[in-house]
Amino acid sequence: MPDELARIDEVSCLARAGAVEELMGRLSDPSWLVRRAVVASLARVGSSVDLLCAVLLGERTDETRLAAVVEALCGSIGDVDDAVLRLLGDEQSPAVQSDAAQILGRRRCARAIPRLTRLMAGDDDNVATAAVEALGRIGGGGAVDALITAVESRSFFRTFPAILPLGRSNDPRAIPPLVALLASPRYATEAAEALGHSAHPAATLPLVALLVDEDDALVRAAVRALTRLRISHEARFDEAFREGTSVAAFAATARARLQACGRDARADDRGTLSIVLGWMADEAANDALLEALRDGDSAQRLRLLALIEPTAACLPIFVACLADADARVRAHACRAVAKVGDTSVVPALFALIGDTNAYVSQASIAAVEALRGDESRALALEAAASPDPTRRRAALQIISRLGSAEAFDLLTAAMSDPNARIRDTAIAGLASLGAPRAFAALLEASRSPTAGARAAAMRALGRTTGAAAVALRAGLRDEDAWVRYYACQALGNLAIFEALDDVIGLIDDPAGQVRVAAIEAIAKLGEGRCTAVMDTACRSTDPDIRRVAILGLGACDRIEALPLLLREAQSEDDASRLYALSALAENDGDQATEALLRATVDPVVMVQSAAVALLQVRPGASATKWLVEQLGDPRRRDDARVALGQTASGRVEGIALALRGADSSLTPVLIGALTTLASSESLAAIDAALTLENVHARRSAARVLTASETRDARALLDRAELEDPDDEVRRICAAGRR
Repeated sequence: MPDELARIDEVSCLARAGAVEELMGRLSDPSWLVRRAVVASLARVGSSVDLLCAVLLGERTDETRLAAVVEALCGSIGDVDDAVLRLLGDEQSPAVQSDAAQILGRRRCARAIPRLTRLMAGDDDNVATAAVEALGRIGGGGAVDALITAVESRSFFRTFPAILPLGRSNDPRAIPPLVALLASPRYATEAAEALGHSAHPAATLPLVALLVDEDDALVRAAVRALTRLRISHEARFDEAFREGTSVAAFAATARARLQACGRDARADDRGTLSIVLGWMADEAANDALLEALRDGDSAQRLRLLALIEPTAACLPIFVACLADADARVRAHACRAVAKVGDTSVVPALFALIGDTNAYVSQASIAAVEALRGDESRALALEAAASPDPTRRRAALQIISRLGSAEAFDLLTAAMSDPNARIRDTAIAGLASLGAPRAFAALLEASRSPTAGARAAAMRALGRTTGAAAVALRAGLRDEDAWVRYYACQALGNLAIFEALDDVIGLIDDPAGQVRVAAIEAIAKLGEGRCTAVMDTACRSTDPDIRRVAILGLGACDRIEALPLLLREAQSEDDASRLYALSALAENDGDQATEALLRATVDPVVMVQSAAVALLQVRPGASATKWLVEQLGDPRRRDDARVALGQTASGRVEGIALALRGADSSLTPVLIGALTTLASSESLAAIDAALTLENVHARRSAARVLTASETRDARALLDRAELEDPDDEVRRICAAGRR
């Protein structure tokens, strides 16, 4: 630290002397703090623009230097816009164009919009992404037109970066294209967040429709978006948000879903969940939705079926939806009628068990099983004799799960059915019965002259108990590859350790799927011998074997596996490195963290992206230190900010350490992360920041503490108001008292 301070003093002297070339030579200083001082100095010297642009056009091997140059140009008081606009020309390399787009976007250069729009439609994804991000920062009508085009392109590197800026544009034209993205799992979460920033009431109903989605993360995103929508609307228009009654329409169904999502939610998410739950006071609105369901088209029905509270009054309309032309509506209607709990709909459900759409068929089977009852059993027995193989097979599934008295006889009879799928369903159904004679029938099926029946029996025996060990070990020697495959799987799943030697004997099996199953089973059974086998498998020429072996090393949780995973993390094979990172994520040690850190500069983008994603949720001081460093990288800043606010071991300690040397742009982010964590440790770290030597940390901490009503916070502020050597800290503390 003393050496860094000395170099920062030298930079200040060079800046006062106007020594631009000498400052340029320090852009690659190994210390981030020193580089920040150099960047700030160059930005204050307008004559540095040409030299900085020359670096972008010259040798581009030093990423640290290039990042510092971009920062300096972004903040420069010189004539930057004209100089950088020239760098967007077609004759420039994609890397130069990307840097130029970033600079012009951060400088809000509206003159760059036409050129950025053209680059956005180009062939280079990196340039297109940079252009979209720049347009988002610049804003205005022309930029909104381009962002809508980017969103509607469904090209990931154009659509994804355009979503949030479009939502923040406050332009009503942004709503329809963002709403359309809610139907895409790839973009739905980001689109919901963007709609929350729009301040437009038209975004309310599309967001409300997400409150009952099966994905907890998407539900929480919708809740955050709805509360943000209300805040931004009232701030922008200075009027009450009048769309809360729309949320009330989904009261009962959405309320239960939100309460379920709130159990494992973070503190800030629980707060927003409570706000939205408070809007759900008017359950009478369910009637209006039911009318819309009756008269709506398939698309409307698909959304409304997930929102309406199932009651007896809904049943006739739900049953009508069972005949909808859209298979997705029929499937959702099956679930809806099952929730009502009225067994009178069972015949209508049975009409769909032979549906040509497998999704609908399975939904109807599940609904029948949920309703149970004598009529379900009677209709299933009748359907078991149907000439339609699809209905017959569905009936056998229902019979096995309802456990009727006739189930065993019907299933054993169906084991000789000429239709292979019916035979396999019958064998699987025997495992569901759980009776001794059903187990005996499975053992007999494992010796069938038909290979398909033997394979189905092995699969079914894997759902029973260790009593199946003898039959499963015999299956490892079967002449049919799929029998051996399912036998391996079953032995691993049932943890039959005495079969290890038999399974090891299959690692050179001529069938690839058997070799893969053997490696997976060894990872579960191998104990001390696991790593040696995996080591050999990692060197296989078969990519599937390598993949399973590497992931198996991560799953076997043995000390001996770590060196092998570290080796694979540096393999020449791209896929092996990727799998090794995934496996190392299960290890909390420093060596695993170091491997992930090295992979953030991997030459393969997919490997690099995986490492970054894993580090964002990684515990430990090293991962936190890396996240703090990413706050200086425009490409990763937003993700790093979010990650720092997520609970992880070592997170608070790492942030507290970073606060000691952070500058004025970094300290608010770090203090904000501590606030988001909202733990006793993080709150104590904010208190401690008010006593640090770093004046920027004290200022940021004081601003946060003025919002606190605790006695300790007030005492700290009172003392700082009297004793802190910085005028600004004292002013903040004094203002907080008023």
